[in-house]
Amino acid sequence: MSRKLTKLLLIITLFMSMVMQPLAAPATVSFNTRKLNGVNMQSGSSSNYKSVTTGNATIVGFCLNKSLKSPSSGTTLTLKQSTTDAGLVYIFENGYAGTWNQSLLGNSLSNDQKYYATQLAIWLYQGKLSVSSLNQNYPEAVAAIKLYNKAKEAKEITYAIDIKSNDTNMFYDSTYYKSTLMNVTGSGYSNFKVILINATGSAEIVTTTGKVYKSGDLLPSGTSFYIRIPKTKVYNDMKITVQVSATAKVNKIYKYTTSNSDYQDVGIMMADTKSLSDDINLTLTPEDEKVTVKIIKRDAADNKPLAGATLVLKDSDGKVIDKWVTTTEAHNVGELEPGVYTVTETSAPDGYVLNSKPVSFTIVGGGDEEKTISIYNTKEETKTGKVKISKQDITTKKELPGATLTIKDANGTVVAQWISTNEPHYVTGLTPGKYILIETKSPKGYGLSDDIIEFYIDEDGNASTDTIVMYNSPIPVTADINLVALAFGFIATISLGIFSTYKLIKQK
Repeated sequence: MSRKLTKLLLIITLFMSMVMQPLAAPATVSFNTRKLNGVNMQSGSSSNYKSVTTGNATIVGFCLNKSLKSPSSGTTLTLKQSTTDAGLVYIFENGYAGTWNQSLLGNSLSNDQKYYATQLAIWLYQGKLSVSSLNQNYPEAVAAIKLYNKAKEAKEITYAIDIKSNDTNMFYDSTYYKSTLMNVTGSGYSNFKVILINATGSAEIVTTTGKVYKSGDLLPSGTSFYIRIPKTKVYNDMKITVQVSATAKVNKIYKYTTSNSDYQDVGIMMADTKSLSDDINLTLTPEDEKVTVKIIKRDAADNKPLAGATLVLKDSDGKVIDKWVTTTEAHNVGELEPGVYTVTETSAPDGYVLNSKPVSFTIVGGGDEEKTISIYNTKEETKTGKVKISKQDITTKKELPGATLTIKDANGTVVAQWISTNEPHYVTGLTPGKYILIETKSPKGYGLSDDIIEFYIDEDGNASTDTIVMYNSPIPVTADINLVALAFGFIATISLGIFSTYKLIKQK
């Protein structure tokens, strides 16, 4: 493909995309003209290629006054009026100014031939030319006649959107409240928006294919749908407005002219927009059934019932419905009408943290006949303490291994027991209260300590003393030394006797 042809196609593509975009019609445009090439001109109907420039957009234009002269290039044209004449719009939309209807006109013509065929069709439609005056041996003339004949059949497009439903009352199906099927009709738009006014955020838009949308979503043109709301989100009468809206694209033919009456009007096609909307009102009346409600207080950890909490039940207006102190049985507050209720705890059970966050629940008409609400508490955190126990020789103050030590609580329950080593012993996890430390077996060589040492752990886990020292005294060893001395004297006496006897025998 040659560079020139590629460039030409690029320009044509850009031009066509500009033509199809919705643009606001400017007050003035700059006129351009050039000679048509390769076109079989009809007798008395010669023409040049016309376009206008506005901003960065170049838009194809056509002569709307066959007998008048064409302005010269660079002339500024002023907007005169616009029209939505169905036949004229059809020629622009299906001719060279629009999509060029290939199924009707084929695609064998050059762009200049397509332009000329469109111009001929405009003049035929205006009555400035007759079909018989055209040479139908030329493809431009054949295409122009086809375009003109269809334009005569064109009808004004009615731009509108309409929503209809067989019943405006929503019904209950055990899970949802639903509307009947809604049909949206109209023309001039490709999709439409659905907005649900005065509905809960849980309301859904469901199509016949099962696709689910939310309020404010866009739906394709021709889509039928119904509205549904979960029964758990409905607790009073609702008046819901279903609003559908769309933006229609309206092609108009704008006429531009000069102040000189000798020059023809130039027509261009630009898209305008038209806002469309319609709505329908739905009525939702929930099933008017009261529900028996029971409320129970539970431990958050093991789910066991808790007694001793003070609870207050209020309705959505803040009116107190009931107030009571919990037991281990569920409290029956009676039958409640559909609506939103709140339970507040004003006093927690002993040993538990106050549940200060109100608990809300909803009673739905047509729901369960009985409902049990559980409200939970967590236990207060118990802070524990620790102590350091040192078993020492009362004389050397060194650690003594081998002593059996015992700690008991205020009830006499043993909470810790161990045998001392060469290092101090730490006792941890002591809950607040009074404790005693005793020795139940002494180290070897030491007497049993008869000390009973008291200490305390406060509510914050602090010990009354961080380190407890229990002393032991060595057992006296005097009796043992006398026996040794006596044995030594006995041996010495015997030895002396033997020596004396030996001396006497030797003297004799």
